[in-house]
Amino acid sequence: MKRKPQRLKTILAPLALLIMMALLVLIFGIDSLTHPETLSGHVTRNGASGVALFLLIFIVIGNIIPPVVFVVVAGLFWPFHLALLISFIGGIGTAVLSFVVSRHAARDFFNRHIPRKIKEYSIGIRRHGFETTIMLRLLFFLFPPVNWLLGISQIKTRDYILGTALGCLPGMVLYTYIGNGWLTWLLEEPLPRGTLIGTLIITCAFANFAIQRWLKNQRGDTENGPTLSLALFVESVQLFITLCLTTFFPPRNHPRPSLKRCLIMLFFLPVFALTQLCHWFALIIDELIFPRYRRIHVLSPVFIVGIPRSGTTHLHRVLAQDTGRFAPLQLWHVLLAPAICERKLLQAAAHIDRRLGRPLERLVTCIISKSTSGMDAIHKLSLRQPEEDFVVLMPVLACFILTAAFPQSDTISELARFDTQVSEKRRRRIMAFYRGMLQRHLYCVGNDRTILSKNVSFTPMLESLLDTFPDAHIIVCLRPPQQVVPSQISAMENAWLAFGNRIDTPDFPARWLKLLDYYYQHLAEVINQARAEQTQCVFMTELKVDLEATVKRLYAAFGFTMNRDFMLYLSQEKEASKTYRSQHSYSMNEYGLSTRDISQRFAKSWQRLQQCHPAPAPDTNEQVEN
Repeated sequence: MKRKPQRLKTILAPLALLIMMALLVLIFGIDSLTHPETLSGHVTRNGASGVALFLLIFIVIGNIIPPVVFVVVAGLFWPFHLALLISFIGGIGTAVLSFVVSRHAARDFFNRHIPRKIKEYSIGIRRHGFETTIMLRLLFFLFPPVNWLLGISQIKTRDYILGTALGCLPGMVLYTYIGNGWLTWLLEEPLPRGTLIGTLIITCAFANFAIQRWLKNQRGDTENGPTLSLALFVESVQLFITLCLTTFFPPRNHPRPSLKRCLIMLFFLPVFALTQLCHWFALIIDELIFPRYRRIHVLSPVFIVGIPRSGTTHLHRVLAQDTGRFAPLQLWHVLLAPAICERKLLQAAAHIDRRLGRPLERLVTCIISKSTSGMDAIHKLSLRQPEEDFVVLMPVLACFILTAAFPQSDTISELARFDTQVSEKRRRRIMAFYRGMLQRHLYCVGNDRTILSKNVSFTPMLESLLDTFPDAHIIVCLRPPQQVVPSQISAMENAWLAFGNRIDTPDFPARWLKLLDYYYQHLAEVINQARAEQTQCVFMTELKVDLEATVKRLYAAFGFTMNRDFMLYLSQEKEASKTYRSQHSYSMNEYGLSTRDISQRFAKSWQRLQQCHPAPAPDTNEQVEN
């Protein structure tokens, strides 16, 4: 008995649409509907009834003809503000009508015949219906097939309507303005103005062809392939929109944001978006002005990865003193000037600033010092200090530190399991982008030097790094999990609180416990598979007990020679490392953890890592952090 009402709905939905079309023909006649002059006369001369007629035609015929036609025509008929309102009502109406007809007439049929993979995608759309609809509207506007496909999906009607209303607004404004401004201007003198537009289009096409040929000649035959792509930009924009929406409307399994977090994010999001757009613009300018950077090969880079809070920063800054060999990225490089043109612009500004007594440099240094003062005991920041270069992945939203701003995002969380959870296509795009950023850096500092990169967040990307840079040297910093776990949880508290997140819940320590568990396991698997001459393990105690001998071992393993100045620096730093004590204090009991539980959980992976390189005798006073 239940199937009869469903069959009735399946028949009635398209039948209602046909009846509405038939009524239009009966009331106004086929001649009126097929002759634009007659139809425009009906619409423009009859006031409110003309508007109603236009909306009726828009809503019904918009299921077949792309609605953009009606939006442009509305701009021709009425003033901009009135045309925009009429277009918005008609657009939502035709989108809803298409959706209803498709859902009741075709969904059951398609559900019985579509493959399982597409059904799984449809379930994903149901979970993220609002964000998906917004993105589709931004890309395809009110294109009828999009309405039909969403109708047969499992998307919620509420998400569809709200997403359509919000997502189609930019297109409504643009196309209404085209009809109200540009098209009106063109129709006043169609022949000369049309000729002018045609000439401009042809000129732009030839200019584009000439620029592409010139860029190809500049890049040469040795280029390493594209590092930027439109797909990566669109993917990043889509992800940012999703992040914005889920910040204020998080998934059900995440807590609602507090008023404090909402206020913080309302300030942070536009500033962050504007900054990354500026970086994208600068990166595109690089492709036009400095295309030769692509000729540079990133040869035998040195990557310092490993477990967080295991001395990676200490080792990185020590090796960075070998300035004749290594070219580490500094904080101002990754934060303010990832693009070549940005760096040259800032260098010119810095030159002027030095002439004036460095007022701008002191101001920026003061701002960074004040804003990061709470981090000094954990990880002190300075503009000219070598820093983690994963920050250059901010424009493509692939920098894991963003998890502090967007803890509700599964996409950002997946970066902590990059090699295993991020799709292969996205991994390739991100790694190509990262390679391009390193090429830009070498273009600025000289390609006779070696990249020195330190990123504990690259630990889950280790396989991808080795695929992208097969001749890379890997230094893996290690530390017992009993010391790492509470230190890392404590270190993340300030970042978490800075964005108005809560740290007084069991989820906070549990999140980092799971992440560190994966880090230890992933490191053990990748190191055991990598070539022995390519990877070297360094235990944190080694950096404290005998820094000089540890660095000499690394140089010998990688075939590096050590100059006299660096040897002198090492002998001095060796004594400083022995007496250094971290100011970072924490307690395992704060997080409901015990040494026994952590030892049991990490036993297998820690044992496998110790087999890679015998650990020196533990130092009970070990306090070299970072």
